[in-house]
Amino acid sequence: MLLEEFHSTPMGGHYGFLRTYRRLADTIYWVGMQKHVRDFVRACDTCQRQKYVATTPGGLLHPLPIPNQIWEDLSLYFITSLPKSKGYDVVLVVVDKLSKYGHFILLKHPYTVKSIAELFMKEIVRLHGIPQSIVVDRAGEVAYRLKLPDDSKIHPVFQVSLLKHAIGNYKVQEALPKELELLAEEDHYPVKVLGSRVTIREGVAVPQSLVQWKNKFLEDVTWEDTDVMRGQFPEFILEDKDAFQEGSIDRGGVANNENEDVGLEIRPKPK
Repeated sequence: MLLEEFHSTPMGGHYGFLRTYRRLADTIYWVGMQKHVRDFVRACDTCQRQKYVATTPGGLLHPLPIPNQIWEDLSLYFITSLPKSKGYDVVLVVVDKLSKYGHFILLKHPYTVKSIAELFMKEIVRLHGIPQSIVVDRAGEVAYRLKLPDDSKIHPVFQVSLLKHAIGNYKVQEALPKELELLAEEDHYPVKVLGSRVTIREGVAVPQSLVQWKNKFLEDVTWEDTDVMRGQFPEFILEDKDAFQEGSIDRGGVANNENEDVGLEIRPKPK
């Protein structure tokens, strides 16, 4: 009851361990008080949901042990955001930690955990056998799909860096707070691709699509990078425009000829 009063009430303010302990120690003391206060604050459901750790994790880096045989311990990482070459823009690098021999496997967006596993079996396990360990230096964007209420309107996929382990008696919240729900007019999702073009950005050709958005007027169409759209909305199928032959080359963000952007009368609003 005292811990609840000095920490969880409006007077307590959900302060951290030190402030809560000092305020409580000014009034009362009991044996094991410091441990009880620390455990109570760590297990506070509200603090776990609303606060984040601002300190750098302690500890020193330790070198990995030297393997005894080749292709026993591997390191794996992705090289992303490369200029496209025959549709490929990602390289999966697999390196044997003993011999330093590497495999460079080309990938296309979008790819999944299943497709990566199948490719790993085909290109690595088929040649070198099953490794004992794999160290992932950079696994790209790792995310979890959470089970949310059926009537929820927010996206169920969250980056793993935004999630943390719950401590204490975790309270399952059946319904999401109203402030997290999207209104119907705020739910913007690509509906249709109306045209395409290729714009030159820092000397690199960047394919773009003219996208019509859900819950927006037809004149509110926007030019979006095609690769970005495929990454953000993998389930949305972009129309194939035969290597964008119907579009124009847009240099510096301004088309050479406004009437050549797309073969349609609908264009984005001028800024």
